[in-house]
Amino acid sequence: MNPSSLVDGLRFCHAKAIRFLPANASLLLRTLESVARTGKPFADRFVCCITRASAPTVELRYRDDDLFHLSATECFTQLNRATHQLQCLFRPFEVRSKVTIPDTRLIQWDCGKLQTLDRLLRKLQAAGSRALIFTQMTKVLDILESFLNLHGLKYLRLDGTTKTDDRQKVVERFNTDSRIFCMILTTRAGGVGLNLTGADAVVFYDTDYNPAVDNQAQDRAHRIGQTKPVNIYPLVSEQTVEENILRRANEKRNLESILISNAGFTTEAIATSDGRDGRRRGGAAMGGGRWHGACRICDVNVGLKALVNTRTLHKWHVWRIICKN
Repeated sequence: MNPSSLVDGLRFCHAKAIRFLPANASLLLRTLESVARTGKPFADRFVCCITRASAPTVELRYRDDDLFHLSATECFTQLNRATHQLQCLFRPFEVRSKVTIPDTRLIQWDCGKLQTLDRLLRKLQAAGSRALIFTQMTKVLDILESFLNLHGLKYLRLDGTTKTDDRQKVVERFNTDSRIFCMILTTRAGGVGLNLTGADAVVFYDTDYNPAVDNQAQDRAHRIGQTKPVNIYPLVSEQTVEENILRRANEKRNLESILISNAGFTTEAIATSDGRDGRRRGGAAMGGGRWHGACRICDVNVGLKALVNTRTLHKWHVWRIICKN
């Protein structure tokens, strides 16, 4: 089906439905134009290149054998081991067996992300902002709860275990009670269908391989009714597999922009990418100084360090990370 004909059909049905509504009724069709007219500016900020924690370096290792030649049991064993090691990046204490923390006041000093999150939340609180903190794992939510309790910050939690009847109550309480500084959510449970305009900052403690999932999550704050500019803060650990996840997500965003905007296609990012990069550490895949960032709309090209260190990115810049020959 032609997308333009589908949009025209939706607009026709919308116009017909408006006739049966009172004069003061709200619009049924939420379009990007309406968000642009009534909403506030939207800024995407990189918070990455975090210094390594003092804990021993955790590497993601794979067997030399191709996964296609392994049995089903061996494949699941490899994937479970990889997931376990990936969790070490987010919070090493959580995946260690029965480790006693000598002093709970030092909980954040074992993880570089928590150190950066501490500084970021202090700045947001001083500026009068409120935040949404997204993560993909419920175990990380438990860690964030301990972290927020340590610093005396009021928060609400929403994940897959939250009852359906209680979710709307949690959302309404967060939007109406300004004393609650932040809400911690899982990306899958809280990333779709919620209106959280009470927050004007969105923090991604970890990113998804599918950039559309993160885009849906950040739209919980950037919606009609938002009265403040919205800032997005994805946290990415330096020299880890997360850099490889970020690169894959940027390639997918690049492909999406090509399909939607019908822009000129370049196979540079795809042809030069190695299919086995996922088996190497993200730092090795991103190293060597061969990477740079480019905008598909204008002619802006910057080095990787400049792109990573950029604090404010223009709203309409479609950034991608590509490899030069």
